[in-house]
Amino acid sequence: MRQIGSLLLLALLLYACDPSASDPASGRNPGLRFDTILPEDWQYITTYNLDTNRFDDQEEWVVLYRFDLLVDDKDQYRGPIAGAVYQPDGERPPNLIAYPLRPPDGGYLCECKCVAAMKDALSGLEGPELIVSDRCDGETTRLTIFHWDQDARRYQPKGHFRGDNIQVDQNEVRVEEPWPGRAQLAMRYTYRPRDNQTYYQPGDQGVCVECEKRGIVFSHGEPEDVMRSPYPEKIVLAFYTHYTDDAKAPGYFAEGAWDRLGQCAPGRCGCASARSDIEQVWVIDLKPENEPLSADKDLNPDKAAVLATVICDRRNAASEGERLMRWILTREDDRWQLHSLE
Repeated sequence: MRQIGSLLLLALLLYACDPSASDPASGRNPGLRFDTILPEDWQYITTYNLDTNRFDDQEEWVVLYRFDLLVDDKDQYRGPIAGAVYQPDGERPPNLIAYPLRPPDGGYLCECKCVAAMKDALSGLEGPELIVSDRCDGETTRLTIFHWDQDARRYQPKGHFRGDNIQVDQNEVRVEEPWPGRAQLAMRYTYRPRDNQTYYQPGDQGVCVECEKRGIVFSHGEPEDVMRSPYPEKIVLAFYTHYTDDAKAPGYFAEGAWDRLGQCAPGRCGCASARSDIEQVWVIDLKPENEPLSADKDLNPDKAAVLATVICDRRNAASEGERLMRWILTREDDRWQLHSLE
């Protein structure tokens, strides 16, 4: 990637020549036209005005641009998106200083639509973090967390994630990856920061911390009437998703099956502990058996077997170990139902 020094120099010249630019507190200064000063082989995208460094109560300029440009079949520019934060030099006004936004591997920030925002993502650090998200087809597929380091005078990367439907909350990032198979499922990985300060392991290698939890979820949310799905594995996942819900859990069972299993008494449905002692059940593997169990073996069998490997999180206690369950399901009135365990 080309150095941003030329961009900074032009910005400084424009900033110095515009009398209205002498007030660094003007976060939306019309005198700063980043769209007109980029090199020819870059494409300006947008500027976000955000207080990114927490120390001067002023908004900085988060400038996003494309590089390595190519033109697609619709005559639109394509290319990876990078960015930099421009902030006034408090010691030498009206100068600006450019601070590049780079993940540890020197990679880019986005491919589709880059969105920058401030969010308190790491409770172990002072103030909010700068979050840069890549929005593709309505989902976040890349997410980078930056925190201004006043001593180092740079925006330190604190986490960089790639996947599907990435979500960030305070001290937690969730990333999904498509689960192989027919049922539109995904494996969700949950990460928690080290000392609530960084999602990287010790050292300067930019290696992400290990995920703390993982479990299969519905890629686009649970269907409104999941039991009418042609895929019986979805019913197994829905049951474990609502395992602790006394109102929903019994509804996934065929008539009499819930009671035959002792209403999922300890050890009967995958968890050694009582349902009231379970916080959440994680399904870490899920697949239908290849051979349908119906006598005619047509395309719509009335009986199926699904294998599920589960981990049960207990309230205020350690998680239980992995357990493989083989569920038998039957279909009545076009609705799959849990029938028994083998």
